[in-house]
Amino acid sequence: AAVEEGIVVGGGCTLLRLASKVDAIKDSLENDEQK
Repeated sequence: AAVEEGIVVGGGCTLLRLASKVDAIKDSLENDEQK
């Protein structure tokens, strides 16, 4: 059930790796509501 909701094993590591990419991902979104 947790995996279906986007919770991953080792989520702390995933969070640290993706934290530096958040701004780039936000800039690539066209819809303001997604930002």
